[in-house]
Amino acid sequence: MKKRKWVVFTNLSFMFLPLLLLCVLPEDPNDPSKTSVSLIMSSSKWNESSSFLEDTAGNAIFLELALFLPENIDSIALRITEEGTAFFDTVFKEFTPGTRDTVLKKIVFYTAGEKIVTATPYSSINLSSLTATISIIGKEFPANHKPSIVIPGTKVILPSETCSLSLQIDDIDED
Repeated sequence: MKKRKWVVFTNLSFMFLPLLLLCVLPEDPNDPSKTSVSLIMSSSKWNESSSFLEDTAGNAIFLELALFLPENIDSIALRITEEGTAFFDTVFKEFTPGTRDTVLKKIVFYTAGEKIVTATPYSSINLSSLTATISIIGKEFPANHKPSIVIPGTKVILPSETCSLSLQIDDIDED
């Protein structure tokens, strides 16, 4: 009886051995060719996009660069232009193992118009630049009016007289 169990086990082993030898191992998730950079923009109302975003002047917008395998990236240049003129231009560096894999930049635009965001990653691996558009809608900022100050009564005080003044202040825009 014991011999028969051994024979059955041996036969089953030979049947399943080819299946074990034919297993395909998964790809290495840390393969440098999988290095990537993504651009994600969030409006003040938390609408997200990687290509186009619309918001109102004076509101904060978040630009996020999500990095996969940042140790393979030397640096990333982030540039924001309006009508060909750069008004934000910086380079993020030092993406070593164990450091950040997300770069977050908060920015506020005060003028209406189209802003072009370009993120250019530099690496020994061929990574493409990312481009997105932000459309800022104008917002009427009320004109600031200076307050009106009135000092009623006598304004000339002689030596040894007590000074007592009352002020009337009006500010039409209450700021």
